[in-house]
Amino acid sequence: MIRVTLHLLIGAWLLAASIAATSLRAAENIRLACVGDSITAGYTLRDKARDAYPAQLGRLLGSGWEVRNFGVSSATLMPGGDLPYDRQPALATALAWKPEIVVIALGTNDSKEINIGRHPDAFEPGYHELVAKFRQANPRARIFLCLPPRLSPTS
Repeated sequence: MIRVTLHLLIGAWLLAASIAATSLRAAENIRLACVGDSITAGYTLRDKARDAYPAQLGRLLGSGWEVRNFGVSSATLMPGGDLPYDRQPALATALAWKPEIVVIALGTNDSKEINIGRHPDAFEPGYHELVAKFRQANPRARIFLCLPPRLSPTS
């Protein structure tokens, strides 16, 4: 978990820092939404608001950025999964916020047999649908997809 979080944090920081150089907006903070499952939400952390990777990313980026955590523990990307992200209030809140940058880290829970066994071909279309929703909310948004960590040789 620590290794995955560190990779997410470093990757997100690098992409955000490179985007900062292009200065998306001068008048207001750049809105960066972290969308994901328990890895994003900060599952098992005592102080999620301080220690989850979106909070750490916000501190690394500093002023000029507003980073929000839209992680939902146990969420799946696939609409037919056991806890579909697209049916969670966090998605509606994230879309209404109209972020300029979206980092999506979903897929870990989709690899559970209960999900992938019932819906083996739904993962990629699920990603396309989620990206389309963020594109509709803000057509200029930059959207970054994170690969889910490999949990087993068959996942």
